[in-house]
Amino acid sequence: MSIQGGFYILNFIMSLVLFLFGMSVIETGFFNLSQGKVSGIIEWAGSKPLKGILIGTIVTAVLQSSSAVTVMLIGAVDARIIRLKSAVYFIMGANIGTSATAWIISLSGTDGRITPVDLYPVAGLVGIGFIILSKNIKLYNIGTVLVGFTLIMSGINGMSSSLGTINLCSFFTDLKSPVFGIFAGALTSALTQSSSAGIGILQAMTKNGSVALFTAVPIILGQNIGTCVTAWIAAAGSGRNAKKVAAAHLLFNVSGVIMWIILFYILRSFVPDFAVSPLSIALIHTLFNISSTALILPLLTVSRLTLTTKG
Repeated sequence: MSIQGGFYILNFIMSLVLFLFGMSVIETGFFNLSQGKVSGIIEWAGSKPLKGILIGTIVTAVLQSSSAVTVMLIGAVDARIIRLKSAVYFIMGANIGTSATAWIISLSGTDGRITPVDLYPVAGLVGIGFIILSKNIKLYNIGTVLVGFTLIMSGINGMSSSLGTINLCSFFTDLKSPVFGIFAGALTSALTQSSSAGIGILQAMTKNGSVALFTAVPIILGQNIGTCVTAWIAAAGSGRNAKKVAAAHLLFNVSGVIMWIILFYILRSFVPDFAVSPLSIALIHTLFNISSTALILPLLTVSRLTLTTKG
């Protein structure tokens, strides 16, 4: 490998770190803006399935992290604050809400046009101003959110420019087997502890038109499995019901992957392959989570399994 190639790989790694740090910063800012009432909202909404899914979606979209919400749910179940079955409803919503990051990324211009999202450096400057100059805690937290957003978009742009010059693009685009695509997606999100990071990397790759539909779909499916690792880590030292939350999270995503991989093989026989865009990735990711919820929710509603027990 040449020195220049090593530089591009280092730039990609640093951009990924910047993205992950931005996710952490924006999560902290949003959580502080909520004044720590997220757990109370979760407890209040746990009585109805659709209400739980809706609140799980909104809370995750705001916090920009399904992993954070899932970890909170594991703690709430372990502390007997909410029922296990209610936690599963929130997990369904959390999986839908995590698509928000992909939609934000997809709004950035990919054809030379300037969009509002491309003005993120201005948002970062405003955020830094709020943090340094303001004595109002609310403005301070808003500044934290703006800086987090700027870091996320800077990381995405850095990964996009690096991916055009290193072989990571070729590695993904050469994955002809859906099984390898699922494995690669799962590994990516497991290592980064974030499906949003994995989706962001994939969206960055699509900006040069190098990713086809039937390559992208298995990778997205795998990323939804890999993100379950965080829940299992959080549940490792917790009680039995906390482990059931992690198991439900994994079962939910695996069931969705099985459904989609069957659909994948059917569609591949009739639909021609084509290059996808960041917007296409966001749409596929959202459709996966919504359809998985539609598949599991009726089964869970009529179920009389141990999910009905409290805590």
